[in-house]
Amino acid sequence: MLSAGAPVEERRLDLNPGWRNASDEVDFPQGPLHLKAAVSLPFHTSVYDPGSPFDCKTLPEHPRARELRDVWTALPHDGIHTGIQLGGYAADENDVEDPSVAAGREAARREKRGERSPAEPGVHPEDWVCLAQWEHSLRGLEAAFYSWSISRQDLAARRFDRVYATMTWNP
Repeated sequence: MLSAGAPVEERRLDLNPGWRNASDEVDFPQGPLHLKAAVSLPFHTSVYDPGSPFDCKTLPEHPRARELRDVWTALPHDGIHTGIQLGGYAADENDVEDPSVAAGREAARREKRGERSPAEPGVHPEDWVCLAQWEHSLRGLEAAFYSWSISRQDLAARRFDRVYATMTWNP
């Protein structure tokens, strides 16, 4: 929102930016996709709790989540959450909070600021789930997670225009 009388100028919009070849840009690999069934367990160990240390508290419904995660990662398997995952539990580089709930909280903040159309009444960040997630091994972005989250209500109504995309990265 601008104040009355604030100076403004028109910007040139580049709808077809060329390849910039910046140091943080990478070539994405191309090739066939393969389907693999895998177990999806929650990797987060806490929930958002403003005012608590680090604004988080241990999952009330599962106080031993960290132990479960540690045991699961010690088991031999081809990897946890690698490639493109559809549904299940999302992961992030911190393993602290459910990334889908964090996306729901960020979407709610954007709605409050008028940057996103409002959700239907009664939708809370805890109602958000992982629609898809991409974990890769791209050089230079090894710990990046791309996630697409949606509220359960929007998923049930097939309102995929309400999907919220996030990327977490711990370089």
